[in-house]
Amino acid sequence: MVNPQNYTCSPSDIRKEMKKIALVLLLASGLASASSYTYRHTAPAVKVASTPASTPGTVTTPLPVQPTGLLVTAGYYGYGAGSCNVLPALKTACDGKASCQLGMSNSICGDPAPNIVKSWYVDYSCKGVPQARISGSENQTASLICK
Repeated sequence: MVNPQNYTCSPSDIRKEMKKIALVLLLASGLASASSYTYRHTAPAVKVASTPASTPGTVTTPLPVQPTGLLVTAGYYGYGAGSCNVLPALKTACDGKASCQLGMSNSICGDPAPNIVKSWYVDYSCKGVPQARISGSENQTASLICK
């Protein structure tokens, strides 16, 4: 039986994989949003290694880890220009979990628009699959569920 963890790939395949990893890290850190990227992937021809990994020219690479749980990619709370970035609070409360709830009120980042009812939205993914945006108004609870 061939070990699926060992396969041979070219330097260009390695560069492509590194670019994908960099994009995943940007998305996970919140520095980029999934909606701003179109991901196109053509599976490269993969030759399963039939020689030990120590053979020159053979690269041993672990199979990609599948994302688990929630990953918050964007968060907004406010009204017009009077808004604040709730992404850090949402990521702390929710990332990696199967579900989470967070009260969306002035306690999360102050009152960005005094005497005006604020709205909010949250963009997130579940196990790497983008989910529909959820939204609401001030003092409602953001409930994120990953099934």
